[in-house]
Amino acid sequence: MPINPQHTLGFFAGGFRNVAQFKGVDLGPWSAVLDRNRTFKSIVVGLDAADWQVIDPLMQAGKLPTITEFLQGGVRSNLATLDPPISPMLWTTIATGQWPSAHGIHGFTELYNGAIRAVRQSSVRVSSYWHYLEAAGMPATVVGWWPSHPSEPSDLGGIRISNLALSELGQWLEDGVLPESLIPLANSLLIHPEEIPAPAVAQFFPNQDLDSTDDIVRSVLKVLTHAINAHTMATLALEAAAGGHASIYYDALDHFMHVGMRYHPPQLPGISNADFTRYRFIVEAAYRLHDLFLGKILEHITPESHAILLSDHGFASGDDRLIQLPGHAGAPALEHRFYGVFAARGPRFKDAEGFTGLSLLDMAPTVLASCGIAPTTSMVGRVPAGLRQYELSAPAELVRQTSQKGTSRPDLEAEMLENLVALGYLDRADTTTQHGRLAENVYYAARSLRAEGKLEGARTMMQPLMELGEVPERYALLMASVLSELQNWPALKVVVKRFGSKQSDLYLWRYFDQLIRLSEGQRLELPIGLNERARGALVVLWGRLLAKAGKWTELDALLEGKPSETPDILNLNMRLALAREQWSEALEYALKSTEILYHQPTVHGALAMLFAKLGMPEQAVVAKAVALKMQPVRAGKPLVVVTGPPRSGTSLAMQLLEAVGIEAVSDGVRSADGHNERGYFEHEKVKQWTLDAAWLEQQSGRAIKIVEPLLVQAPLPDVPIVVIRMDRELNSVMRSQRAMKGNEQVPMGLLERQRWERAKAELIDFAAVRGDMQVFHWSYEALMAGEIEQVMGEAMAVLHATLDLDVNWTNLKALIMPELRHF
Repeated sequence: MPINPQHTLGFFAGGFRNVAQFKGVDLGPWSAVLDRNRTFKSIVVGLDAADWQVIDPLMQAGKLPTITEFLQGGVRSNLATLDPPISPMLWTTIATGQWPSAHGIHGFTELYNGAIRAVRQSSVRVSSYWHYLEAAGMPATVVGWWPSHPSEPSDLGGIRISNLALSELGQWLEDGVLPESLIPLANSLLIHPEEIPAPAVAQFFPNQDLDSTDDIVRSVLKVLTHAINAHTMATLALEAAAGGHASIYYDALDHFMHVGMRYHPPQLPGISNADFTRYRFIVEAAYRLHDLFLGKILEHITPESHAILLSDHGFASGDDRLIQLPGHAGAPALEHRFYGVFAARGPRFKDAEGFTGLSLLDMAPTVLASCGIAPTTSMVGRVPAGLRQYELSAPAELVRQTSQKGTSRPDLEAEMLENLVALGYLDRADTTTQHGRLAENVYYAARSLRAEGKLEGARTMMQPLMELGEVPERYALLMASVLSELQNWPALKVVVKRFGSKQSDLYLWRYFDQLIRLSEGQRLELPIGLNERARGALVVLWGRLLAKAGKWTELDALLEGKPSETPDILNLNMRLALAREQWSEALEYALKSTEILYHQPTVHGALAMLFAKLGMPEQAVVAKAVALKMQPVRAGKPLVVVTGPPRSGTSLAMQLLEAVGIEAVSDGVRSADGHNERGYFEHEKVKQWTLDAAWLEQQSGRAIKIVEPLLVQAPLPDVPIVVIRMDRELNSVMRSQRAMKGNEQVPMGLLERQRWERAKAELIDFAAVRGDMQVFHWSYEALMAGEIEQVMGEAMAVLHATLDLDVNWTNLKALIMPELRHF
């Protein structure tokens, strides 16, 4: 029997006019405000969880014609997400260009007047890019953005329809649709699940008999209803708006993925043949539906318009898919992948290489720049290189005026929370008790602070969670991760002792245990079976540990056979190649890493060094400039580090620095002797390798001696670093070392010399990679010859800018006593 054309997904993808025809809604009374031919200068379409790893095979099979055509003549790249991959946090970051710590959205729910409710637009603390567009005179329409309820009015004729207003029963239309005159029409167009024709649902289950009692079928029907309502409201808004800009957000793709990805080809072990046959087309059908949606949206642009397609994160589609999720709040986020999609077309989106390595933080600047507006100073993200050639007007910073406007309906709030429970983003207990949900929000906020690099803030935020009666493993692991990155070994030891033996992820807890052992001077011990069983994040963690310990053979074995598709793995391969002086291979890894994630100052620093080694000076200059531009501005007094091989004159350098007013970090444990008659200026904390970044930061403005092989592994703090490297002729260094050990007769071997030469090269490379570390080479021989000013002058000029120095060259010369030199 032929299928009624009105009963297909293609019909509903035609938008609100088709839905009106299907429901018998007369659009005549609205003809004065609706315009089929409305066009926009700028459109952003957000597809939650869209992923190139799924899109590309479908395009190759000819099943996504709209996206395929969209990419022709445009640009595309991966889009790095943020941690945690929680949609309200991420889409607010996309809209504002700021970290969650600034914009204030930390989860799916919030406390309001002592009760838990779904998170609101009115809780966003900073302005979104559409506020700046309207301030510049461009009307801005926003549909479905999460979170965007209650809707904010547009002063220029934009339409605002909130994410909650898309509910099938129309419970949230009040305060969710602006202008309010559209509410009756919007309400009449909302589709209910029982209205969706069976043939439309059947397109998700081709050649299968539909069973209304099947939980998967029922889930698909529910998500499909929401998807159609979102598209109906989007197409309605595009005809009713005043033009200018439109931002449309579809969240249904993510929900379809959570329902159907485990059944997507190829068939996973543990998925029965019957289930694979019945549900294998859910993902494909969902993408094809959204491809149709996109086609309808793009009818409202012209060749002069700019259009952006993006997602907040990807979705695991390979062998790492989960068949069964753990039973805790936010577990669906474990199925998300770190990279979403970015694609754009229009007159300013032509340079494909200028749009690589983007992150969510870059999206607000990108939208504004495509419209001729520069990002504000408060936005963390950057304008992509492909847009920097265009003249941009500077906007004034807007002060966000938040309001808790909105009808109080406890019954609707309870329904919304129940929906989040059904989706797996909320524990049922958290809908009735404040404490549990607040704990989860604190956990999300701490993860975000860690991703932002605010480790001490994350630690402080997590501390109360460690005092709960029952601490979830994910909380304990986050605390352990933060403490390890702070190098707070005593506190980490407490956490590992308390939780490590009770938890399931033993390889991860063994990692923290090994960090503690290394901090205590013990040997690194790899767990049996690590190379075979480590995947993803475990490879990165153990790989970084092996690199820190200089275990390059072990790192090579760990990386063997692991896919190099993420910056973390690529960077480990780069470090391995650097250690083996395989410059071309290291360059290849570094370039691929920055292509995926551009904002990596240390990798750009490595590129500068590698280009120089490979005889490409122009590229080295550019890479160095990029690295320096990306480095955070480090304020305050510098940490002055004196380094070099033992017996190279480091104690003399400490004397000279102390003489100009820079206090030496020394505990006096090692007293003066016949080899160093004026003392060693050392600290046992350095020698025993128990120093950490926090302790080192406390030494800012002082001078500390760290022997060269240890410096490149030191947990340097986030302060300006000035390195004084003592250069002394190696034969003299090694003879002095032998004399000190009482074995002057031992011959000096070639390998020993090469080790010290290698240590110097590693320091130079390390400083180049870091980018903003200043290294001054002081010649021991020149100091002995009395050339004090020539040797120390440049360093003193730099240090004098931030430290109160008393540089008296005559007095400094008096400190040089060549008669104390033994070799």
